[in-house]
Amino acid sequence: MTSKPRTAAGPLHLEDLAMHAFVHEIVEAVENIAAAAVWTADGSLAWSQVFQSSAADVLPSPNESGKCPSEPVKVNIGHGYAAYHFPLDCENVPGCVFTLVIYGVDPPNLKSVSFAISSMLACLSRQIDVDCMLMTTRLVETEPAPPTHFAKELETLASTKDLAGALQRVVDACLSEHDLDGVAVALPAQRILTVATSPRFKKASVSTLLAKLQQPLQKKPKFISATVTLNDGSDGQLLAAPVVRNKNAMLGIVFAISGTPDAKVSTLVRMLANRVSMIATPVAADAKLRTRFELVSIVEETIAAQPTLPHSLMYFDTDKMHTINDAFGYSGGDRALTAFRRILRDSAGSNDCVAHLGGDRFAVFMPGASGDTALAKADQILRLLSQETIEDDRKSINLSASAGVVDINAASKGAEDMLILAEVAARSAQERGGNQSALFQDIDSSIIQRRSDVDKVGFLQMALIENQFILHAQRIQSLTGESGQKFELLARLNTKDAPNRSPAEFLSAAERYQLMSALDRWVINSALGSLARAENPLEVSLSTFAINVSAQSLQDDSFVEFIESRIAETGVAPDTLCFEITETSLVKHLDRAQRFVHRLQRLGCRVALDDFGTGYSSFEYLKTLPANYLKIDGAFVRDLLQNDLSKAIVSAVVSIAGVIGAQTVAEHVENEMVLAWLKEAGVDFVQGFVVHKPEPFDGVLEAMDTVPLLFETADQLDLRVDAKATA
Repeated sequence: MTSKPRTAAGPLHLEDLAMHAFVHEIVEAVENIAAAAVWTADGSLAWSQVFQSSAADVLPSPNESGKCPSEPVKVNIGHGYAAYHFPLDCENVPGCVFTLVIYGVDPPNLKSVSFAISSMLACLSRQIDVDCMLMTTRLVETEPAPPTHFAKELETLASTKDLAGALQRVVDACLSEHDLDGVAVALPAQRILTVATSPRFKKASVSTLLAKLQQPLQKKPKFISATVTLNDGSDGQLLAAPVVRNKNAMLGIVFAISGTPDAKVSTLVRMLANRVSMIATPVAADAKLRTRFELVSIVEETIAAQPTLPHSLMYFDTDKMHTINDAFGYSGGDRALTAFRRILRDSAGSNDCVAHLGGDRFAVFMPGASGDTALAKADQILRLLSQETIEDDRKSINLSASAGVVDINAASKGAEDMLILAEVAARSAQERGGNQSALFQDIDSSIIQRRSDVDKVGFLQMALIENQFILHAQRIQSLTGESGQKFELLARLNTKDAPNRSPAEFLSAAERYQLMSALDRWVINSALGSLARAENPLEVSLSTFAINVSAQSLQDDSFVEFIESRIAETGVAPDTLCFEITETSLVKHLDRAQRFVHRLQRLGCRVALDDFGTGYSSFEYLKTLPANYLKIDGAFVRDLLQNDLSKAIVSAVVSIAGVIGAQTVAEHVENEMVLAWLKEAGVDFVQGFVVHKPEPFDGVLEAMDTVPLLFETADQLDLRVDAKATA
């Protein structure tokens, strides 16, 4: 079934990496481009990229006459510049216009420019439709229901200075809106206990309940259900969840009491526990360092004023921030960033520009310096940084970073190109182990995009816009008798000419044109929508559904926020979701992947490392990455019975999983003999055609068998409390 995506409301949000990819194609096709922009129908600037600093002042709106052009238009704007306005054929956001500013003594005619970029304009139009449909958090045709009082109060937690007062308002709203008998949030370290009760349950019983919940939750943080005696002698259902920062640290407890078991109550408890666990003090911005915008302006002005001199840029990305935050808390991370800023300021020359790009990323622009000079300076900064430590009485960690260096000769398009290429070089340094620098030498094929992929990326864009994908699911079978069902979700193209077609043949184009994040978002939207609509919520809540995450999504800072928003909007329990990250993409983007993993696990989701054991001999990252599952790559499974090395690798992965507390999943299991060997070797789960061939997800949900709900009993927890016996 297809549904028409809604028209974007409010400001148009365009996915920046994808837009850069398409515009780079246009830059390769047309010479002397000074700037590019996308405008909405009302003349608002939705996106822009400036290649010449002076062009920022002459970037003209296409509707200066009060109306956007309906046909391509060329306008001479003086000072050697000409603007070319091209209406875009966007279904969801009509009236958008793409503008090119070209400089030169004799700018090209409109017809030649139109011919050169026509295919990319079609891609841009589709990309805007894709962004409108997938880069927002809601994809429903009807307007969302207004937020409840409870939801509004919950939103205030992240910004409040009076956490205790805000939590009290939250539990009061939760109690009154959902007809509960009791709601409580306890954060012992912060001396916070907020309680709201009905006349059927007395506040004096709360401390007794918390004391009895403390031990089992600390032993194994999980969702607990038990029975309590209410004030009128009837039984009430208690649902409790731990507030956790990570798997080893429980910050507190949230519980709710209702007259009868209700799936909505469990969602409320999970939501409240997850929101409280995500509260953190924001790091104050560094006012002494330049911002990214200021850095770009300074670089452009310098290049324009001194076009014949060499200029270089250093890009720094810290290597161990996730480890420091885990070991010393956010205050330790703040101390590390402060030390890095001090070293950068002390090392910079009087003409250098030091900027904080955000998070743990910094840049230093060195006007007049060659790439080799900047590389030597970067090495000096890294040596100074490696001498800094963050420590307490029990442990210490040395600081380190990876640096990328680029000179103006490699980035002829200006400041933005310098930043992009310097980041590419820094990633190369990280791939070699970090704590080193790399000089960007040549623009490779991953940056200069190939036009041969335009047709493929256009096909994928249309498939996303027209909802031509369909979700399939493949069961993952337990070898240890563990209850609950597990499935991996897979996207398939469902076009008329090629039904059930794997998108793998298009992935190269999707990666090159930054479409993987959009595809991941489609999968999450579709999966959570199906789970929320399922008519057997009990079976769904006791199952696990695995979703693959691409490397591009790991680099998208808004992706995890998108997941959080969709979970909150659909009411799907986070602990039913498992996100799979390939080992290759994790190691390439280790810091971001680890931040992504920790944030998802604080939310309550699970994480699996896919294709584990392929390509990397060092598993150092496992010390700081609390993965729930290690998925053994099929390359080691298919030839198990004929290859002793594959057997040794599988056995080694099982041992590693046991050390870090993870479970193992063997992929591509295709016969019973391999399955029997894996069971004997201690593998926890298997996945492959011998177990289940992928089939449409909605059908899998409908056919799910009833699974008994296994709660620990009140006698086991000794939680039966007589609420009438109050002091």
